[in-house]
Amino acid sequence: MPFRGWSSRRPTASAWKWPSPICAAIKTDNYYGTGGTITITANTGKASRGISADALVRITDGIYLITNDCAGLQGTSDTYTAKGITCDQDIELLGGTFQIQMTGTGGKCVKADGTLTIGTEGGEGPQLKATTSGASLGSSSSGGMGGFPGGNTSSSNSSSAKAIKAQGTITVNGGALLVSTASNGAEGLESKTSITINGGHHYFQCYDDCINSPGIINFASGTTVCYATNNDAVDSNYGRSGAITISGGNLFAYSGAGSPEEGIDCDNNSYITVTGGIAISAGGSQGGGGMGSSSSIGSASQGYYLGSSPSSYSTTYYYTLCNTSGEAICTYRFEKNVSNSLSLLTAPNLGTGSITVKQGTSEPTSASIIVKSTTDAPVFWITPEVSTTSTAATITAK
Repeated sequence: MPFRGWSSRRPTASAWKWPSPICAAIKTDNYYGTGGTITITANTGKASRGISADALVRITDGIYLITNDCAGLQGTSDTYTAKGITCDQDIELLGGTFQIQMTGTGGKCVKADGTLTIGTEGGEGPQLKATTSGASLGSSSSGGMGGFPGGNTSSSNSSSAKAIKAQGTITVNGGALLVSTASNGAEGLESKTSITINGGHHYFQCYDDCINSPGIINFASGTTVCYATNNDAVDSNYGRSGAITISGGNLFAYSGAGSPEEGIDCDNNSYITVTGGIAISAGGSQGGGGMGSSSSIGSASQGYYLGSSPSSYSTTYYYTLCNTSGEAICTYRFEKNVSNSLSLLTAPNLGTGSITVKQGTSEPTSASIIVKSTTDAPVFWITPEVSTTSTAATITAK
């Protein structure tokens, strides 16, 4: 059913903390979405919400078109920001199609105060396009500058825009995420607890961190591309072994900001664990205890290379990682030139010894998996069919 405009939320004893007026198009204890089309547009008021629930949001099907231009509301000691879908406890987006666009200060497309689950365990899931373009509300800071923990902090009287955020764990089991942010502090996927990606095909282009958590970030399956324009692509401040775990799937993560921002940042290489999967990273060569502090990762059960990027990557070329037998593992294309800086390359069939990275000007003719950017341009190919290319670098995998 089409739904335009907003309905007011009546203040209650349990809602005393809300300044008045804050409105929601749909306000309920539990929201269950099983089909139909919901169109929500907000362009007046402050800190308005599209769908707001107290206990649970569970959506298995339907089309959700949410556009919110409302600015945040700043009080003397707290802030209230506009949100597309929000819940005081858990959100489960198990299916459906979503287009959520937030343009106001501090706006958040999806916000759960509890856990957030995207997709089902079988790998199916929603098609979710989440876009934020608003600036931060109030004065806030974000990102783990220089590789030190404690990034992404803000005062209680400030709030950065976010695409997808949860206080509890985030589990992505399937579906497709297409995420874009455009302001300082605006991260793509943020959990204050931990993040696990179990499946799906996902693309992030974010001003700040694409994926961020103070806990473990585990890439277990699926295919994920993270391009950070001004900060780290993947950033964990866990500060212990396994902070970033690559246990399966495919990951292409890079920062276009230059040093000290990185493709993968977890404060020290010894905190990286690799037990499976393909991973390609590139970004700033960070010192002072950061990713540049060691030429070895903490633990790996397959071949890997960690060191200076095999090439000063250019948007002109398509780059293909080949194993010790010369077989093409994956092809990747950068959307911004990345200088000769820190890089991680790993794959189950990489092998140990001499490997090559090749470059060419022709796109692969086919692949088993292809991930496209926000402009619908292919950027990552798994098991590609590639034409003859020149060798950009020959390096040694451990």
